[in-house]
Amino acid sequence: MNRSQLSAISPTCWGLLPAVLACLLTAGTASAQEPLHQRIDTVLEQSLTGPATTLASETEFVRRITLDLVGTLPTPDETKAFLADADPDKRSKLIERLLADPRFPLHWAEVFDVLLMERRPDQYVPHADWIKYLQASFQQNKPWNALARELFLADGTDPATRPAAKFFLDRNAEPHILTRDVGRIFFGVDLQCAQCHDHPLVDHYLQSDYYGLHAFVNRTVLFHDEPAKLRHLGEKAEGEADYQSVFTKDASRSRPRLIGGLELEEPHFALDDEYIAAPTDKVRPVPKFSRRTLLAKATEGGNAAFDRNIPNRLWANLLGRGLVHPVDWHHPGNPATSPETLDLLTQEFVTSGYNIKALIQQIVLSQAYQRSIDPPADITAKLAIVPAQLPPLDQKIQELEATVTTASDEQTKLYQEMMEARKIFAEPEQAYQKAVQAALALKKPWTDAQAALAKTQGDVTAKQAVIAALTEAAAKAAEAAKLLPNDAEVTQASTTFANKVTSTTTELAALQQTATDQTAAVEAARVKWQEGVTAAEGAYQTYMAATATWETIKPKWHAARVTTLAAASQVEALRSQRDRWQKSIELAQSMDQLAAAQAALPVAQSAMTQAQQAMTEQQSVVTAATNTVNTTTQEVQTAQQQLETAKTELTNRTVVAKPVSDAMADLELALQKLAGDAELTDVQAKLKARFEPLASAIKEAEGVTTTRTAEHQAATSKLQAAEQTLAAATVELTARQQMLAEKTTAVQQSQDQITTTETGMRTAQDQVMKTWEREFVSRVEKPLSPEQLTYSMAVASGMLAAQIAAADAEIEKTVPKASVAEDATKLAAREFQVHQLVRERMRGHVNAFINLYGSGAGQPQDQFFATVDQALFVANGGTVRSWVNPAGNNLATRLNALTEPAAVAEELYVSVFARSARPEEVAHVTDYLAARANERPQAIQELVWAMLSSAEFRFNL
Repeated sequence: MNRSQLSAISPTCWGLLPAVLACLLTAGTASAQEPLHQRIDTVLEQSLTGPATTLASETEFVRRITLDLVGTLPTPDETKAFLADADPDKRSKLIERLLADPRFPLHWAEVFDVLLMERRPDQYVPHADWIKYLQASFQQNKPWNALARELFLADGTDPATRPAAKFFLDRNAEPHILTRDVGRIFFGVDLQCAQCHDHPLVDHYLQSDYYGLHAFVNRTVLFHDEPAKLRHLGEKAEGEADYQSVFTKDASRSRPRLIGGLELEEPHFALDDEYIAAPTDKVRPVPKFSRRTLLAKATEGGNAAFDRNIPNRLWANLLGRGLVHPVDWHHPGNPATSPETLDLLTQEFVTSGYNIKALIQQIVLSQAYQRSIDPPADITAKLAIVPAQLPPLDQKIQELEATVTTASDEQTKLYQEMMEARKIFAEPEQAYQKAVQAALALKKPWTDAQAALAKTQGDVTAKQAVIAALTEAAAKAAEAAKLLPNDAEVTQASTTFANKVTSTTTELAALQQTATDQTAAVEAARVKWQEGVTAAEGAYQTYMAATATWETIKPKWHAARVTTLAAASQVEALRSQRDRWQKSIELAQSMDQLAAAQAALPVAQSAMTQAQQAMTEQQSVVTAATNTVNTTTQEVQTAQQQLETAKTELTNRTVVAKPVSDAMADLELALQKLAGDAELTDVQAKLKARFEPLASAIKEAEGVTTTRTAEHQAATSKLQAAEQTLAAATVELTARQQMLAEKTTAVQQSQDQITTTETGMRTAQDQVMKTWEREFVSRVEKPLSPEQLTYSMAVASGMLAAQIAAADAEIEKTVPKASVAEDATKLAAREFQVHQLVRERMRGHVNAFINLYGSGAGQPQDQFFATVDQALFVANGGTVRSWVNPAGNNLATRLNALTEPAAVAEELYVSVFARSARPEEVAHVTDYLAARANERPQAIQELVWAMLSSAEFRFNL
């Protein structure tokens, strides 16, 4: 079934959760004897995907519970007394005391003022009257449904209930504003974007839903009571909730219909029988049947949207976020974090008679409320069991998806049958509407004739009064004329009066005839009007008869839609839970990946160290080989020089010996020709004698050269070997350098992997922590409201104590405390008066804080923001500065009286934060006061201002 089909006639029934479906996920049934807060913790524990953190510390708890229940910080004495109390049950006893405290109804009246009116400016009901009405309601512990009923029904005419009319009056009874705000505030659905078409983001917010609510309020009007100079609420008997989608152009009309229900039955009145008081300029319209009265019946129980709205909002107010969040965003696509917990709260709330105070008590007694803001210390054990949760969850999702498919098919079939049935009454419906318009057209002549007759009758009555006066005057004038027969003026007067009586009587007769004629005309118009009414009634009966088939099929279709949407809602809830489990799995995987990356890093670092050592060793080898090459090269060069020297010497000796050798050869040839020549023989002997030492020298030089050549060859071989060794060592060094580079890269990659994995883990951890916050595993940070901030600053500075004393003195004048001391009820009433007067006197200060810390009028008021103006207001504004100036026994006075810096720090932190100062905070205060010893009072004031403007002070942790 598509959205256009749904929008045509479908009531959204997704809020109704059949018990059989609700039980599908219920892990167990709590004992009927268990208090609600224990059952809350049991049920909530079953839906947690993370481990619950520890309970808040005593200091966290006393500050938190006091802020939440009475709207302000505990006083230093209250904090110290609680911390010193050794009673193990002191938390529940403190809760009981605060619930009985007169500030409780005053604070919660302010909470509901903001909830209901969203800081709208006063229009017709003063805020002072409205807040007293709420204060009295909470003092009486008025049930929520009774309070809501009063808000729906009050019309402002009864002074006793006029303040309750503020919800409608101060919205100027504007139907669309009321439709949106009634939907958001009382039923938890923001239908604003479904006014002109089905909601673009939420499949289950239909235009028909919007106009179903609109039909409750579109007949309500403002009425100006001129004599009383007040605005009241009236209600017309006519006015339909007609609508057309700007996209599909489908048009329809809706009778009043609550979220999650069918159109409500309304009594039918004939056109001439609709009002107790028909509307005129001076008559406030009061119909015989009030649609706002029909709206008030939603408070009687049975409407799931109304019943669960306040339990969810109370949970959100106390724990920082709703089980369904945002709190006005209830739909299957935004399921409760723990549907079972919301069902439990809703059931107990209804069973208790819509007792707000009782539900608050049970919520704050729960461990869920009392948990610390710190995240769980050890999450590994919880994460380890996550994967085993998915298979059964997936099985449940599949089972419910099958239910959705079956129910949806049945719903589609019935829808088609219903559309066919609708064709049957389309023409009779149109005929009825035409008959109504025709009858209404006949009513105007009748009302016009009645108005003309009434005017004529008024003229007749006036003329008769004139005649009576003239007749009396004529009789007296005639009597005077008899007594004064000679008085011409008297005689003339008597005649004039007599003539005037005659002419006026003639005029009266004419008016009476006109009245007679008009009476006949009125009757004739009335008959025609009545004929039109009768015709319209006949057309209505025909129309109703034609809807019989439609009316038979519609409940069946509605039941199928209930089943479909309830199962779809459960599917979405399970999918949401599965998504939360999946985030936990992703976190566990990220943690495993990080552990693996962290384990791999030392291995990589060790390998890099070994590679570095190997490279260093090889560098030594290369250095030694290089040195050897250098030494050997020097040896080769030396051997080369020596060889060259030997060769040069050999050459030189050979050159010297050669002429002698040549001469001896020539002489030998000559002796062969001149054999026995004595002179030649003598010369030959001398030459031989000369050549022999030369030959011996050459031979010696040759020997040296041979030796030097061998030495040079040996040195060269040695150099080649050294160079080969160096080359091999260099290759090995290069290999080892490459290995080192690879190991270094591996280390860097491992470090990068750790960084990347840590980033991914932190992202996964943030997602999981947010998920766990949604599940209330730990406390959510909750900003103080402007009201809480005002009173907390006033308490911390000591200013409020003086206000309470002054108010007590004022009340003492009329209700002496001694006179009620023996009567607990009267004493409590007196305390309520005291604190109520304090609230009245503090209103100007509260408004100043609202202007700076509150959201815009008519908007949700749960947003936190920080501005420079806020900081300047605390540090430089006259309001807070005046509170911090030493006076009486306020904080500044007490701090100035302390001589030890540690004592100053302790009193300061107990007063401002309801906790002891930490060692580093004591040291800071000590150093600060020492540095400004010459201006200690000013330094103390500035310390207080700094604490009051801190983020810690502005949050309820």
